[in-house]
Amino acid sequence: RDVELSLLKATTYLEMFGHVVIAFYLLEAALVANKKLAQICEKEGAQDAQARAELNKTNNEAAFYHGRVGSARFFVTNILPQVEALSVSVLDADKAALEVVYPE
Repeated sequence: RDVELSLLKATTYLEMFGHVVIAFYLLEAALVANKKLAQICEKEGAQDAQARAELNKTNNEAAFYHGRVGSARFFVTNILPQVEALSVSVLDADKAALEVVYPE
């Protein structure tokens, strides 16, 4: 209902929404990558963590899929939590920035 307040919070809202959308697509890609990586590990006989780590060093496709999963994990654990703080700002009705007075 308050157009000025909505405009004040718009950039923060878009940043918050962007984090959620990016997380969704990264997680979707990570699911596919994890399945492909499991297939490669099974085909190459890499059953334990050490064998998988060695496979990632020698197999470009395995390294790619491992990176996709790692990227999603990093984003979800380091960037996505910012959404909570951004939502506090978006929901706050503070209009201090709109109340600044400049002398004429």
